Amino acid sequence: MLIFTDGCWEGGRAGIGAVVIDTALGTKQVFAGEVPPQLISAWAHQVGDQLICQIELYAMVVLRWMLRQQLAHRRSIWWVDNEAARFSVIKGMSPSATMKCLARAFYSFEVESPTCGWVEKSS
Repeated sequence: MLIFTDGCWEGGRAGIGAVVIDTALGTKQVFAGEVPPQLISAWAHQVGDQLICQIELYAMVVLRWMLRQQLAHRRSIWWVDNEAARFSVIKGMSPSATMKCLARAFYSFEVESPTCGWVEKSS
């Protein structure tokens, strides 16, 4: 599965989206949404107004949860354009408490639906 995620932080709104291509089934999916304002408020309280890293990683976490059954026992390549989000998922940790929590959430789905994933930098 080829997975492209993205997030944006503009005008006080946090948008998230993704494109998923299942090469085995020949299907394509597009996802779009917003980070809940309560979550943005909690992150802002902890880290200030530079929230794009959390938003980008949140997009990955939400998609990992939504696709947990589809990803089970499959290979996947994730493309993400935010280095902090990418490294947090690669390492499974971060010096930032909010990013570490999100990375742990991403991998919590591995217990019920393990996958063989690779995370790559998109440009």
